[in-house]
Amino acid sequence: MNKSIMILTLCGLLTACGGGGGDEGEASPASAPAPAPASTPDTSTDNTSNTVTSTGDLAAPAGFDYHPAATQTVQVDISGYSTDRAYLSIYSQYHQLSDGDYLPVYDSRILSSPLAAGELTLDFTMVTDEGPVLAEIWFYDGSAPLVQVFERGESVWYW
Repeated sequence: MNKSIMILTLCGLLTACGGGGGDEGEASPASAPAPAPASTPDTSTDNTSNTVTSTGDLAAPAGFDYHPAATQTVQVDISGYSTDRAYLSIYSQYHQLSDGDYLPVYDSRILSSPLAAGELTLDFTMVTDEGPVLAEIWFYDGSAPLVQVFERGESVWYW
């Protein structure tokens, strides 16, 4: 027991001692270059000569409006099929297999929620992106999931 305590104490002391130290003979870190002064963007029709070197050099056209996220609604009603316990998952990436089945990329799940008596209405925010999404409804009995593909751009997904 005493031997273990002594070893742990020595390990602690050894890790507490570290390099660090002297300024003698060491070069100081280089300072970051000063930012370039802002300039008026070139409004001529020949933009091939413009070189953007920083975000401050970027110019957006008048009326440009960027919205990287949108509100999405999903409405599920499978109560005519089943009211058993079920769980909805939506994935932004998936693969279609040669047999026609879908395989989601599980790390791309953007939503998951339980259904209540086969129903669910949920509003959520998601990144606007290209391509469809894959939705799966899993049942707790171990049966195969129900699968649906939804197109982005539709404000409400009905199932």
